[in-house]
Parts: sequence; C-alpha cells; structure tokens
Amino acid sequence: MQQNFLSPTGFRFIVKRLPNVSFYVQSASIPGINMGFTPTATPFKTLKSAGDKLNHESFSITIRVDEYMESYNEIYNWMVALTKNESYSQFADLKASEYGLYSDASLVVLNSRQNPALEVTLKDVFPVSLSEIRFDTTQSSINFVTCDITFEHNGHTVNRIGS
Repeated sequence: MQQNFLSPTGFRFIVKRLPNVSFYVQSASIPGINMGFTPTATPFKTLKSAGDKLNHESFSITIRVDEYMESYNEIYNWMVALTKNESYSQFADLKASEYGLYSDASLVVLNSRQNPALEVTLKDVFPVSLSEIRFDTTQSSINFVTCDITFEHNGHTVNRIGS
C-alpha cells in the first residue's frame, strides 16, 4: 500500500458557533500532549514509572480578519460573555444559547486528493486568548490582517475517516 506524506495545507477547521472564524482559518496546530511520571528512588538509581494523567496543550489557530471584523468579533463576543465583562446577562444569554458556554470543534485533515482523511475532535473548547490587530501604514505591500486565537479544551481524539 503506497502512502503519501501529510500536507500542511490540507485541513478545515469547523466550529458551528464560529462560521466566520471557520471560513478564515489560515493555520491550525493539533495540540501536543504530555504525561507526568513518578520517580522512585532506589539505592542505585532513580527509576521512573509512567504517569496516570494526560495533559493536553492549548489549541491555536491563525485567522485572516475580514474588513468588517466579523471573524474577530465572534471570538471577542464569546470571551466577553464568558467573563461577564459588562453584565451578568451576557453570561446568562451565552449559557442559554443553542451552543452553551463551550463548543466542540473539529480539525479535518485532508489526504493528497483533498478528501477528508482524519478528524481531530476537540472537546469543550473555549477561547482564552485573542491577539492584537495591528494596522501599519509603512508597509510597502498589502499584507492582510491576521490574528491568533488560543483555545483551551478538555481533550482531543484523532479518528480516521473512511477506509
């Protein structure tokens, strides 16, 4: 069976509550994981045993910002509502919405024929960081505005799609 290498440009990011963000994603990273270990001292050397918990790193994406900043505002408004920044009703409205406080997200990885091959499902994501947007009149060429978004989540799974 011949296998091709994984392409860094073949992916789609999907979060139902963030249609504008999903459309403008430029880059995404599958979160890393690590686990602790338990050192056990012996008279000769310290032995290490595998830990019992996985730690999932944050999930980050970079998006291109549209001219009306709808992609940016989807994240901004979610963060404002989660933190009850302006009123308690924002949080209550978010909690009562069809999406709730958190949302599952999917990173669909495409194969060499641009068909879905893998789905990375992130459970209970929520934004924790939204980078600055920088305007700069000194640029000699047009580089469209992007921003970085960092999400926390409660674990992820990687599943093969199809055969």
